[in-house]
Amino acid sequence: MHWTKHGVGQLELVLPWKNLGSQSNVVIVEDLCLLYTAQIKVVYSKEMPEAKEQAYKKAAVEEHELARKMKSRERNRRRTKPL
Repeated sequence: MHWTKHGVGQLELVLPWKNLGSQSNVVIVEDLCLLYTAQIKVVYSKEMPEAKEQAYKKAAVEEHELARKMKSRERNRRRTKPL
């Protein structure tokens, strides 16, 4: 298993420096993206049944597509975020 994608769009900390012991500290996290996926090692051999080989290939393609979609979504989010 490994982190495929991670990021934080905005992190805001509210720390009341004069009253740290009596007032609450606030942490605001916006646009949190954590993608944790199984690391798939595909081994191809003539002994491996065709159905199992196809399942490994399909899983590898799906993992790649998901990572691509997340990257595209992140780029679009950054483009549309107001300045």
